[in-house]
Amino acid sequence: MIRFGPTEDSRPLDTALKNLEQFDWVIFTSQVTVRYTAERAASLGISLSKTSQSFRVAVVGPTTSAAATRAGFRVDYVAEGNRGAAFVEELSRELKGKRVLLPHSSLAMKSVVDGFERFGSQVTGVEAYRTLPPSTEEQKVMASINWGVIDAALFFSPSAVQHFVDGIGIRRVQKHHSHIAFVAVGPTTAQAVRDITGFDDVVQSKSPSVEGVIQALENHFDQRNDERINNVSSR
Repeated sequence: MIRFGPTEDSRPLDTALKNLEQFDWVIFTSQVTVRYTAERAASLGISLSKTSQSFRVAVVGPTTSAAATRAGFRVDYVAEGNRGAAFVEELSRELKGKRVLLPHSSLAMKSVVDGFERFGSQVTGVEAYRTLPPSTEEQKVMASINWGVIDAALFFSPSAVQHFVDGIGIRRVQKHHSHIAFVAVGPTTAQAVRDITGFDDVVQSKSPSVEGVIQALENHFDQRNDERINNVSSR
């Protein structure tokens, strides 16, 4: 439902990467942010494994942590909460009065920046990549799907939810809602499903990862099968 591309204007990111020693913390909220930040650093000839000794790195979730480690960063903190607000609360004491670099997408959550600044952090937010809608070919594939036989739709970002509804139309979503389980990677994405579709029954992963989403889906179908068996037994 979404594509990614490099930022159209890399100058702010380039400036930040060339002056990493000026920051106390660098924060990554997704593995995609890590990827584009690392790619830009490589194009500038910057060794992240060497420069990361001068600052600390915080990430959201184990997937982002693994991506940051592979890119050459030394990860100092992995947030337990996978919502922007929870992340801010967890790190508020550590980041008070600190200089923070926050690479983000073109659809950055302003609430995260505002939250850190509210606790006294000096935040420099820079766009590392763009979030784009599905390509023409992907839209054709989506239009060809027989939604009547789909059992579940898995969403890993609010943008994916919006592009999904934009692509097939809210009426079709509502038509097939009764037999499709909408599964969200975390509370922010789950809330996007509720806000955009108007549905309250969203299956939410307990951890921000593919494994967490699959486990949530498995639990959902197990529970639904149990309910069917109980309904049959009670007749």
